[in-house]
Amino acid sequence: MFHLGGSSFPATREQLVEAVKEGIRGLLSLPPGKDVVRIEGGNYPTFDRVTVDLTAARSDADKIPPEPRGTGQRQPGVSTARLEVGGHPLYIRTAAIELSLTASAARFDYDRDSAGRPVLVLTDARDGNVTLQTRKQDLDALVLAGAREAGAQHGIQIVETQLTLTQTGDRSVAADVRVKAKKLFVTAIVHIRGKLNIDEALNAQIIDLSCSGEGMMSEMACTAIRPQLQKINGQTIPLTALSMGQVRLRDLKLQVGDVMKASAVFGS
Repeated sequence: MFHLGGSSFPATREQLVEAVKEGIRGLLSLPPGKDVVRIEGGNYPTFDRVTVDLTAARSDADKIPPEPRGTGQRQPGVSTARLEVGGHPLYIRTAAIELSLTASAARFDYDRDSAGRPVLVLTDARDGNVTLQTRKQDLDALVLAGAREAGAQHGIQIVETQLTLTQTGDRSVAADVRVKAKKLFVTAIVHIRGKLNIDEALNAQIIDLSCSGEGMMSEMACTAIRPQLQKINGQTIPLTALSMGQVRLRDLKLQVGDVMKASAVFGS
């Protein structure tokens, strides 16, 4: 499901392209002049191919995008014989994320969210596949940037971080971040721990975040870090620009290693 720009439902191919692009722009910073949305073949509202290219798009990790939810007052929308959504890669701050979503016979309805804004709801598809993956070194860099930002507000220098991921289930991961912090001439080691669960709609929830260490300097560092952790503890983060609407994912698999990968299938 996409947020759409404007206040009314598109009525032409050209209006649909602009509405989808404007909706994505509300979630991601897009490269200037990029041909993000392409529609090929067919006549409105039935097309041969719809492609959404999010390559080089960027997201601010501090701004959690809202999940587009319709109110249920739907009307027929558009359909395409082939749907492709990809980012090769797209970025969450400095972390490169590879996104690939493909489907056949994809059908959408128009709806409105609780604020009255138009949305495009995925209602049916065949042979759907979705994959998200990122390198652990990109996650390491993302964690380090966030820790340095939090520490700087309290005059604490974050020297380095080390991220350890342990798969605890088919869709869950435990994380332990070892942080080396310094203030003036005193250095301390703290551990930030938490869990990441991914549901069948490719939403990630971060839970059980904690900070611990030994000694006065470690406690000072945790005092600076804990408020930042509480901001995201329990939050649900959509991992794709396309919510799956009423189409359910199945066979969701999570793999943890040098590359962290989530994959699933959907549709008939």
